[in-house]
Amino acid sequence: MASLSTWGKYPFGITRVVPCVDNLYQLRDELEKRGEELFVDQESKVRLEVLHRGILWTPPVQDLQVASSGLSIAGKPHISSTAELETFLKQTSKDKTGTKIFLIHQLNTWSRLKITFELFCLLCSSYSIFPKYLPFIFAFGIKDEETDRHFSGCSPRFHFNGDLPLGYELCYNIRYYAENGRGDEEFPWSCRHCAIYQQYSLQDNASVWVLVQVPLSAQEGLKRIVGEKGDAGHPMQLHLHFLVECERGWRGYVNYLGGELEKMSDRIRFRRINSVNFGVEFQHSQDIGVLRNRLSQALSILEANLDTALKLAAHYENLKPYRTCTIGADICFRTELTEYESSLKGHIRSVKELLVTSEDIRLMILKVLDFRNDEAMEGNSSALRELAADAASENKLLVTLAEKTRDESRFMGIATVVAMIYLPAGLVAALFSTSLVEVSESSSMGGIVVRKQFWVFVLATTGLMMVTISAAWAWNWRSKKRSEQGKI
Repeated sequence: MASLSTWGKYPFGITRVVPCVDNLYQLRDELEKRGEELFVDQESKVRLEVLHRGILWTPPVQDLQVASSGLSIAGKPHISSTAELETFLKQTSKDKTGTKIFLIHQLNTWSRLKITFELFCLLCSSYSIFPKYLPFIFAFGIKDEETDRHFSGCSPRFHFNGDLPLGYELCYNIRYYAENGRGDEEFPWSCRHCAIYQQYSLQDNASVWVLVQVPLSAQEGLKRIVGEKGDAGHPMQLHLHFLVECERGWRGYVNYLGGELEKMSDRIRFRRINSVNFGVEFQHSQDIGVLRNRLSQALSILEANLDTALKLAAHYENLKPYRTCTIGADICFRTELTEYESSLKGHIRSVKELLVTSEDIRLMILKVLDFRNDEAMEGNSSALRELAADAASENKLLVTLAEKTRDESRFMGIATVVAMIYLPAGLVAALFSTSLVEVSESSSMGGIVVRKQFWVFVLATTGLMMVTISAAWAWNWRSKKRSEQGKI
């Protein structure tokens, strides 16, 4: 069992059979930095289940604890503190055979793991879990948006003592889709993931498993597969069990995406193109974009899971020379693994076909939107042509009015010239019609006689002329000033 000074510094200080090429400093820094996001901070929230020889291990409970807490004699069927884990490690330290399975849970996919930082380090350090498992752990923890959506991998590692094989370590993650059960009509599926670690000893034919958030159906099958003897019968049988359980939801999810795509296809294909309201909006282009993104993500996950299955098959082939198993177990494992690979390939073909269909629908939607835009532009062009015709008619009318105004202006100009010609004559005639000027025939001299008061007429006329000119100038000045103030 690891001491406090050892497991408190995990991944440093663990027993290594082969040189470790991982950057332990970087992994330790990342583990400490993200500790609050990954793990719970109270032992009351911890729920670490241990399946040993097909039975959930229960920490021993003292009589005093039973009386004070109200627990049954059996106690709680999970570990919640480092002391309880140390008790389990002491009790099973001499038991080198069988299978030990540690189950780490979450409340949901975006919540913290139900294990404390100290308990996790103690678990990993006690079994010298190789640091390749940590990057898969970092994909968990509390978050407010989806991250590491494309992160996947499979890391096997054999351990040798010279030419003598001792065993192997193997870890990977699996992403899958399952119905969320929230009654979300918009999108009733959720993308989930689990992390799996196995440490196998060839000498003892024993395995240690650390499982993070495996599907509930996979958890329920563990007791049946492992059995009371604690031996699954095949060192990699549980891997196949996890893969198959995570694959169960893919058919329903692909069918769901296909149904949504079919609805969009029916909306587009069975509409008359000359309909006033064709029923296709820009939102439909957005919807098909969201659906294509989900299909692309599903394709990426399926290909990653297939790559994991191929790596497991290659790892099994490398293991066969050192592992003695019956021909029946060997054939059964390879057959079921091949069937799993075939299922994934079938889902991949279906998703690729849906992607091709979705691209056709997307192009059709764009063409419909372009057609509607062309119709709208044609309607606008017709309206503009009508406006141009109306403007041309108004311009003709304005030209006619301008010609009439020009003719009237020319006539008024002629009238003004005539008036100017006859105005002096009228003024002279008016002057001679007054008593200021008389034509005397009785005078010896004869001719025109001007009265002495004629200066009054001249003075009055001059004064009135000056008053008129002054008033006109003042009126013009005041008008200009008002115009300038209006502009300011």
